[in-house]
Amino acid sequence: ALQPHDILNSGEETSFGTGDNSLETMEGHVKRPMNAFMVWSRGERHKLAQQNPSMQNTEISKQLGCRWKSLTEAEKRPFFQEAQRLKTLHREKYPNYKYQPHRRAKVPQRSATLQPTVASTKLYNLLQWDRNTHAITYRQDW
Repeated sequence: ALQPHDILNSGEETSFGTGDNSLETMEGHVKRPMNAFMVWSRGERHKLAQQNPSMQNTEISKQLGCRWKSLTEAEKRPFFQEAQRLKTLHREKYPNYKYQPHRRAKVPQRSATLQPTVASTKLYNLLQWDRNTHAITYRQDW
């Protein structure tokens, strides 16, 4: 059975990423510790990508999600333990850390109203709405 150390102990820094300062970016941002799924999927993603070089990352992610769900609790347990260890290390290294998600700015959506075409405008001008009968009729004066 695959174990967390098989994935993580491949000469890399295993606490949170791939290097001494992997948690801190240039701006000083601290990354969250990996959860059990991330610990497991890290190695699995690499293997799946090598086996299927033309597979898109979105499809790889879907496959990984299905595979993770199919694992038994016993198969997942070592990854939850590793995630807990990483969480403890993270808490020790960054005692004042508080997760603060940054929401992306909303991209303005296209207006839901359609711009009328010349033909539709001409047709509209030929029609008359009768508020009493709630009927549309052609204008007689045109």
